[in-house]
Amino acid sequence: MTEQFADRQMDYIAAYANHETGEYDHDILRALILTDSFRFYRPLKQVSYQVGSLVAHLYALKHQLPVLGLLPASRVKLDWDEGRILPPAVSFDRPTYETLRKRNPGDLTSLQTLAAQLMLVALRIVEHYVAAWENWDRELRQMLKKDIHLNDRQRSILGRALRKSEAEFTIRYHKNNHGIAYPTARRDFLELVDKGYLTQEQRGKAFYFTPSYGLQEMFTNPETLARLQGYAVDKSFFSGGTYNNM
Repeated sequence: MTEQFADRQMDYIAAYANHETGEYDHDILRALILTDSFRFYRPLKQVSYQVGSLVAHLYALKHQLPVLGLLPASRVKLDWDEGRILPPAVSFDRPTYETLRKRNPGDLTSLQTLAAQLMLVALRIVEHYVAAWENWDRELRQMLKKDIHLNDRQRSILGRALRKSEAEFTIRYHKNNHGIAYPTARRDFLELVDKGYLTQEQRGKAFYFTPSYGLQEMFTNPETLARLQGYAVDKSFFSGGTYNNM
C-alpha cells in the first residue's frame, strides 16, 4: 500500500468516525465497523489492528457505549479467522465471507452483519464470565458469613486461596489490581493473616502470602466448598462446539 493510498483510507475512516459518512448507521454498528475498517484496509501497516481497537474503544466511550470497549473483540475475531466460530453462530465462515467481499467489494452488508454477530458472541462470553463469578461470589459470601468484617477485596483473595492451595499473593499486585494505597493493601493481607487464613513469608524485601494449611477445613460446609470450586470458568465453553451452539 502506498503512503498516498494509506492517507486516503485514513481520511475515509476518520470521516466515518466523525459521522460525515454512513449517516444511517447506528452508533453501535459504527463502533464495530471502525475496528474492521483498520483490519481490512491496514492503513498503518503493522499497527493497524492495535490502533483500530483503540479507536473503536474511544468511539464507544465517547458515545456512551462502554460495554463495547470491554468485549473480547480481538479474541473472537481471531477465533473466527481460524475457523473456531462457524455458522449458525455467524452467517459466514471465513472462505464464504472472503468470496462475498471479492464479488461485491462496495457492498458492506456482509462486513456489517459479521461484525454485529461476532460482537454478540463476545457479549455472550462476557455474560458467561459474569454469571460464573456472580455464582462464585454468592457462594463465597455464604461460606464467609461468619466473618462479616471481610471486605470485597479480601473475599477475592480468599476465593482464589480456596480454589488453589498453591496460590501466592503479593502486596504490590493486590495494590495495583484494586487501585488502592499500599497501606490499605498491606492491611488487607495482615488482617487475613491474623485470622489464620493466610501465612506470611518474607523473601528479600518483599512479603508473600499463601493459603494457610487446612484453610478449606476452616469452613464447615463441604458441599458449598465443592460448588465454589466448580465455578471456575469452563474453558470448554470457548471451544468451537460451544461457540456454534449459541
